Amino acid sequence: MITLEPTTRELGRLAISCLLGVRFRDPATGEFVSDGLRVTATLAADPARVLGSVANRSGVFSFPALPGLRDWERWADNDQRWTNLSGLPALPGQAALDFIPLAASCDLRIEVRDALGRFLSCQHRVRVNQPGPPLLQTLPLFSAPARTLPPNCAVVRTQLRLANGAPAAHALLRLSRTAPAADLALALADVHGSVAAIFPWPEPAAAPGITPRAQQWTLAFTAGEAPAAANVVALPEPAATETAAQRRRLFTALAPDVELANATLNYGRELILPDRAPQPDQPRVLYLKT
Repeated sequence: MITLEPTTRELGRLAISCLLGVRFRDPATGEFVSDGLRVTATLAADPARVLGSVANRSGVFSFPALPGLRDWERWADNDQRWTNLSGLPALPGQAALDFIPLAASCDLRIEVRDALGRFLSCQHRVRVNQPGPPLLQTLPLFSAPARTLPPNCAVVRTQLRLANGAPAAHALLRLSRTAPAADLALALADVHGSVAAIFPWPEPAAAPGITPRAQQWTLAFTAGEAPAAANVVALPEPAATETAAQRRRLFTALAPDVELANATLNYGRELILPDRAPQPDQPRVLYLKT
């Protein structure tokens, strides 16, 4: 009996790379989150075009086949494709590669929605440039006001309004500790102006005779506004988001103006701002003013 051994011959090789992956971090716990999230992208130049993502077991959402970058995704099947852009060695049986794609970029708005209601829906702006290595972008999540408080976390709650009394939808609230100075949280308001800033408890003071439950911290606050699109807040670049949260001052009352002073956070208790209404017939809200 004659047995014929199958033979194979490599005719070519095609490697397809994904140039963008995003993952989402919960600032309150420091953990990466992927369960319950729906992540899509739209082109900045064509918002009607929606791109789906593919999630892997590491919690990274990848975006294959980015418009304008297909040549880079399929270019050069060798390990030096991202660093050596000239004189690439040829694969066995192949001619030397003499084609280098043109430099290109893709501007996206990454939108994340949480089916479990823990986080607010928002958009993040991301740019993918080529040539360059694949981009793995870590983006923050923002707690929803009704989120269940994670263990070992503090919470500051408030209702934000504009100077005309309208809800400060999608406003940014920045919290910091005064002594020693340190940033604690950057929170986002929902469409009704409600905010829940959730963050790990600050380090206790190393003072003799003070028990953990007697710890107190003095907090300072600034605020700002972020643009919204279709009821989804569209955050600018991360650095611009941080700056936007420092453009407005906060007031507990208007006419006459009463600016919010520093507030005290007590261990084991949630802090609601302001701690009391300026007048019995006035709501407990904070107003944003320049």
